[in-house]
Amino acid sequence: MKTRLVISLLVVNAIVLVACGTGSENVSGPRRIVLGNFAGAMADSRGVEGGVSDTPAGVGSVTYVATDAVLDEFDGADPDATYPSWEFVAPANPAGELQSIVDALDLGPGVKVERQQDVPGGYGTNITDGPVFGSHGNESSRWWWYSVDGPGEKDIAVSPPCAPDTKDCPGSWTTVPPARNLPGVGAATERATAFLRKMGVDPRTLSWSGGRDDWSTYVNATHMLDDVATPMAWNFTFGDNGELTNAAGPVFTAKRGDEYPVITTRDAVARLNSTDTNGLFSAPSSRRLSPQDPAGGGDDVTVTLTSVTLSMAAYWSGSGNALMLPAYVFGTDEGGTVGVLAVPDRFLAPPEVTATPIPEPTVGTPTVESARTLVGLSESEAGKVAETAGWVLRVVRRDGEDFMVTQEFNGSRVNIEVTRGTVSEVLSVG
Repeated sequence: MKTRLVISLLVVNAIVLVACGTGSENVSGPRRIVLGNFAGAMADSRGVEGGVSDTPAGVGSVTYVATDAVLDEFDGADPDATYPSWEFVAPANPAGELQSIVDALDLGPGVKVERQQDVPGGYGTNITDGPVFGSHGNESSRWWWYSVDGPGEKDIAVSPPCAPDTKDCPGSWTTVPPARNLPGVGAATERATAFLRKMGVDPRTLSWSGGRDDWSTYVNATHMLDDVATPMAWNFTFGDNGELTNAAGPVFTAKRGDEYPVITTRDAVARLNSTDTNGLFSAPSSRRLSPQDPAGGGDDVTVTLTSVTLSMAAYWSGSGNALMLPAYVFGTDEGGTVGVLAVPDRFLAPPEVTATPIPEPTVGTPTVESARTLVGLSESEAGKVAETAGWVLRVVRRDGEDFMVTQEFNGSRVNIEVTRGTVSEVLSVG
C-alpha cells in the first residue's frame, strides 16, 4: 500500500518568473517537467532569507558535504511514497475575469475590457484619458497591472540624491512633495483585502507584508497553499488621501497536479554538487555566500549540510507553467539554507529551445503607441528591440517601486515599468 509522508513547509518568496522553451511530454505515470528555473530567492519555514541566483557572487565554487544524519534522514522512507504537486492555470478566456478586476477597482461606469489586437495576449480598457489598466499573458500565465496616471502623464521624479544643477546632477530636477494623508499599512491592507475579495480572491489564502515612506503606502499579498508561499502575489500602492495609485497581480486557478516520488537525500546532495544545475536548486541563503555580501574574493567554499526537511518549492518550468513541486531544504553550518528539487531525473525533460519572435519596432522617434511593442517582453529582449529602433530604454518603476530619475527631455527615451522581469507598461516617452 502506498503511504504519504507529512510534508513540512518551505516558504518561497521574491519569486523571479522566467520562462522559455516548449511544452511538456507525457510518460507512464506523472508527466515530465520541462526544465526551467527554480523560482528565485527562498526561505524555509523558520523565515531564513534566501539568495537570488544560482551562482553566488564572490565565490569561486561551492562544494556541499552532508553529515551522516542528514544522508540517512529519508533513506528509510517508503520508496513507493508519492508527494503532491500544484499548477497555476491561466484562464482560457480571460476577458470575463479581467472585467471583474476592473469592476473591483471601480474605474467608472461603462469601463470595459477589450482585446488589444496589436499586442499578442494583450488586453486593456476603453479608457482614452485617465487610469491605465492592462493585461498580458497566455494559457500558462497571465498578469494585470493598473496605474492611476495615463500614458505620458506620470510625474516620475522624486527627491534627487544631490542638489540640482551641480556637477554630479546636471539638468533640471523636480522634487515631488511628500504625499498627504497617507493610510497606515493596516488601513492599506484592509482596503487591498476589500479589492481582492471583490475580485474573487479568498483573503484566508493570503499572507501580507507592507511598508510606508513619505510618498506612498504599499502592501503585498502572497497566495498561500497549505501555508506555503506560491509565485502568485498582488501589490497595491496608495498615495495622496489614500488614493490607489498602482496595483498589479495574477489571474489564475490553483490546480492539484501529479504526485511524484522523490530522490534520496544522498542524490539531492549530488544534485547540489552537479555542474549542470538546470535551475534545480536555489542559491544558498547564508551571509557568507549571499550575492548581497560577496565575501571570499573568488575562493572555493565548502558548506556542510546539517539538517534537511522534505518540503515544497516554486518552480517555473520551461513550458511556462508555474508549479509547486516536492523539494528538500537543507540547513547549513553557515546559518542559512539551500533548496533543491526532489523530483527524480526520469520525470525531468531538457528544455527544447525555440526562437522567440521579436516584434519589429518603429525606427525613429518613439511614441507611447509604438513603444508598446515592448510590453510583454523580458527586460533584456526589450533592450535589444529598443537598441534596434534607436531608442533609449529607462526603467523608472520596478515591481511597484518608483525610481529616482532626472527630468530632462530626451525624445528618443522610453520610460517603462518592469514587473517580475517583464515590461508591463510604457509610462511615457521623453
